[in-house]
Amino acid sequence: MKTPRARILVIDDDLSLLDLLVDTLTTIGYEAVGMGDAIDAMSRLKAESFDLVVTDVKMPDIDGISLLKKIRRHFPKLPVLFITAYATPEMIGVASPDGVLAKPFRISHIEELIENTLHHRRINPPLPTRRVLVVDPNDDFRQYLTETLRASDFVALSVERGADALTQLSEGPVDVLVLDTNLGDMSADALVIEVRGLFPQIRIIQLDADLPGVTGIESHSITGPDMIIAKPLSPGVIVDIIRDMSAIPKD
Repeated sequence: MKTPRARILVIDDDLSLLDLLVDTLTTIGYEAVGMGDAIDAMSRLKAESFDLVVTDVKMPDIDGISLLKKIRRHFPKLPVLFITAYATPEMIGVASPDGVLAKPFRISHIEELIENTLHHRRINPPLPTRRVLVVDPNDDFRQYLTETLRASDFVALSVERGADALTQLSEGPVDVLVLDTNLGDMSADALVIEVRGLFPQIRIIQLDADLPGVTGIESHSITGPDMIIAKPLSPGVIVDIIRDMSAIPKD
């Protein structure tokens, strides 16, 4: 059964194919909006609500894979389908879209893919988006961890200093705080105590380079972090720990 009036954003720099897709999807019952530029498409997504994005992979300025990363960062619950004649299975695997349709294709195929994707999202809604704030004076590590979190469907923010972290926390809710032991402008202990007093529901992970041979230590202190993790450690491991931690409600 067709999803009634699902709103679909179609992105393709081939304007002839774009018009054909928009006209066809509109004719068969969807509300389709076409964009020939990925940068303009992102602006449209921020201004309006859509149920699905259908995008070409090979495009100038921003290709479909880079666009998907941006969409995942800003709209992690929005399904994205690729239409492509060029991308390899390896490229598609890294990008992880919700579905792929190879060119040339029949309209019946894209309709089936759209319906299957929307149906899957209805019966398997994505988990609630978790927000993570990373506080670390090391620019490279902070950026690497933040990008890894975003690629893992977290909404990740990052700041360099403890004072900036308090400002960021005052501007919006955060589920997990990840901070380095050495912050520069203030001690990690001082920041944790202040966060505990102001935002008691936030999970706190502290990264410490002085824990050789230890992966992680759970803490049950009321005023301390929930866990201390040895540094250096793969950001992927930290992501797994955050995912497990955020899945359990805090008392």
